[in-house]
Amino acid sequence: MNLQSASPEQEYRLEAIHQQWVSTLDAIRDAIFVADREGGVVRANQSFADLVDMDFAEITQSTIGEILPWLVDGAGGVRTGRVTGPDGLTYKVRSPGSSIAADGRVFILEDVTDNRALEKVEESYRQGTTKALIETIEALSNALEVKDPYTVQHCDAVATLSKSIALKMGFDAFTAQGIYYGAKVHDIGKLSIPSGILSKPGQLAKAEMNLIRMHSESGYAVVKDLAFPWPVHEIVLQHHERIDGSGYPAGLRGEGIHIAARIVAVADVVEAMSAHRPYRAALGIDAAVAEIRSGRGRIYDPDAVDACVAAIAER
Repeated sequence: MNLQSASPEQEYRLEAIHQQWVSTLDAIRDAIFVADREGGVVRANQSFADLVDMDFAEITQSTIGEILPWLVDGAGGVRTGRVTGPDGLTYKVRSPGSSIAADGRVFILEDVTDNRALEKVEESYRQGTTKALIETIEALSNALEVKDPYTVQHCDAVATLSKSIALKMGFDAFTAQGIYYGAKVHDIGKLSIPSGILSKPGQLAKAEMNLIRMHSESGYAVVKDLAFPWPVHEIVLQHHERIDGSGYPAGLRGEGIHIAARIVAVADVVEAMSAHRPYRAALGIDAAVAEIRSGRGRIYDPDAVDACVAAIAER
């Protein structure tokens, strides 16, 4: 039976449907490709092109073995399940079947590296290697809350923002979670400061300010003997250091400050300025963002500032 050629109107509709499918696939963050029986890549979405850093013409002129040799098994087929690439990232490779692609088999590569990192946290927690440390952080936070609720609210907000910044900067979930815990107790040294100074509504005297500045070292003394798998010690001690050396307590500069502390330093400033304090009303998020932008690359880590601004925009 002879099939009639599609009319211009039908061709237009088919092209519109095709473009909708292309747009949908390109909007998916997972890498998707279609491979024929010989392993040639017939089609791919934008995430796949970004993953292999090739344009679509190059991709469709290559086999999956040429593009991603670590994805091919001994028999020449595409491996499925969890696969670790040479970059150390872990992918979950699955194929929903060939029914939605007449010209080959569809494969989806989902980056589950962060999931594996979170599994490490959960596994170590179950085994008790970090459970006691996390419980210690919670206990310290509770003790500080009894003395100064403002400081604990601030620490919780800084912890949440710091984790968002770390993830924006490309750190895995395990590391970002550790930065969260460090930020949660970054002001623990304020336990040693009289409540009357912490909640004083007016301007602090020089001696009072000097006492508050000691909270970084006091906090370090509290946590230094705890064997955290994360840089909690550095966060507590260095979160008031500045990359131009103008911070305290040691006047460290640039990369001499741990990156986790540089992240928390940015989050600390933003949350301190944008929240209410006993001695002043909130200055607002716009003023806080303006502050870190003005100090970007001079007193604040530029990557942390950029990630912080992006994280705030997503809020």
